[in-house]
Amino acid sequence: MTSKQPTDPANFHVPSELPPRLPDAHKGTHGHLFMLGGSVGMSGAPRLVAGGADRVGVGLLRLGIPRAIRAEVAASLPEAVLVELASTLRGQVAYAALGRVESSLKWASATVIGPGLGLSEDLLALTLRVLERAAHPVLVDADSLHPEILDVCRRRNHPTVLTPHPGEAARLLGVSVAEIQADRRGALARLCDRSRATVVLKGAGTLVMDQGLVYENRTGNPGLARGGSGDVLAGMIGGLLAQGESPRLAAGWGVRLHGCASDWARDAVGERAQTVHELLGAIASVVLDMEVAGRDGLTSPSAAPPV
Repeated sequence: MTSKQPTDPANFHVPSELPPRLPDAHKGTHGHLFMLGGSVGMSGAPRLVAGGADRVGVGLLRLGIPRAIRAEVAASLPEAVLVELASTLRGQVAYAALGRVESSLKWASATVIGPGLGLSEDLLALTLRVLERAAHPVLVDADSLHPEILDVCRRRNHPTVLTPHPGEAARLLGVSVAEIQADRRGALARLCDRSRATVVLKGAGTLVMDQGLVYENRTGNPGLARGGSGDVLAGMIGGLLAQGESPRLAAGWGVRLHGCASDWARDAVGERAQTVHELLGAIASVVLDMEVAGRDGLTSPSAAPPV
């Protein structure tokens, strides 16, 4: 997939269409995504990441999850390969699982780390090792967005995507959420400068910055303001990265698709009643529109799809 050159030096363009797949494509053609996350009480996070990745067409999906939640995840994801990892007494991934994690890193074409993972010194150490060892794009989200990762991101020789919401951005920069919201573009620029990563600053008017260029997403609505929608987005961007998209386009397409799907769901069930399940159902309809060459107007669908 290729993009047009941006006409404004301060911004980049996100195409409104997705190209068709090759007729002889197979599951190995469309990327291998490894997701490391989940914990007791947060087994939904890896399932939502998987749902987002599946909806954008990732070929193969492997979920690294603590052994303690295997049954919960397996019951709803028969298509995913589950990598059972050693668990701590708290039901989180243990650092002792590093060897199995590294095996999956060698298999993957992209990795998502953080959703539902939990917070601890061992999990921070595990996140740092993943960033150091992964020879492919890594998306860092949720619990793995710790200030100590920024220097490691700067040293990486492979792409990194950070997807903080305002609270996580405040944690990364050591400031208040109010300061982030008062100057979102400034905060975004600081995060990019500190990490040399592609950064997605979530919220109303999600911003993406990559190598000094910015994309401001104008799709979406307050129905996204609920737990789980960020996990879906992480899976969508991760799935696009696994398929070989550049961090810039993977992030831009991800946030656009995510917002458009929320707009479809809003028209079907409203903003308040819109759950992540409606969101996942609507992604397929938006992807269909974007696969139709030259189709525009995704932010104003003429009819809502069944969800």
